[in-house]
Amino acid sequence: MVSSSLPAAFSYAMYNNGPLTLKGSSVLIGDIFANGNVSIQKNANHPSGDVYTMPGYTVNGVPGQIPDTIPTMPALNTTYYDNLITTAQTYPAANQTISNVNLNGGTIFINGNATISGNITGGGKIVATGNITIQSANISSNTTIISNGSMSIQGPSNIDSGGVLYSPVLITIPGNPRIIGSVLSAKIVANGNPTIMGILFSWDVSTELNGNVTVYGSVVNPSSSTYSGNINLEFRTEYIPTYVEGLSSGGLSLLKGSWKEL
Repeated sequence: MVSSSLPAAFSYAMYNNGPLTLKGSSVLIGDIFANGNVSIQKNANHPSGDVYTMPGYTVNGVPGQIPDTIPTMPALNTTYYDNLITTAQTYPAANQTISNVNLNGGTIFINGNATISGNITGGGKIVATGNITIQSANISSNTTIISNGSMSIQGPSNIDSGGVLYSPVLITIPGNPRIIGSVLSAKIVANGNPTIMGILFSWDVSTELNGNVTVYGSVVNPSSSTYSGNINLEFRTEYIPTYVEGLSSGGLSLLKGSWKEL
């Protein structure tokens, strides 16, 4: 088994730093933690895993189960991302379209907005000081995309394993992409039909799953939430990264392979 360096919150299928309501046709497989009351309504389904709360809160009106080690809401150290954005600000101001490019392990800096499309190969980084739109792109493994503005992932984009998508403002997923990696933003809105294999982490506003969303991995949300869409969330350790820049462990550690579906 491989030990993950991520915070304890990512050892849950869903970590919610506030009350949690599941309704609609939500299906969650794996452990749930909420810093508030939990309501799993009639049409929602939690076929396996435990539901944990902080002391004093309830699950469907019954006192919640308290974990042996109470996980805290993770914080992201943004220094790594801030430094890359600062470097991008030294380049001549211009919006750019990046299409059919081999990054070859390097970094493209854009002092402006960026549109990413076509085949992006070779692994590496794309850093923009403005907004980033990903339009029906095929992005190879180990590619980090950093926006200082908002980021939108549109169309049938394919982002391969080890990818990191970062925005300090907002990431929206209105399309039907396949993402294998980490989605990190102050606010995340997935209202399309994405399949995400990895982590969704919002540290400030919310992680909103409003469409036909499938996640194999872990969702961490900083606020109270009601999930009413067609959500399929399954905790799968093989899609939890062992390391994400800016996220460090604390409290309970996660051992890959330590959870099995009943």
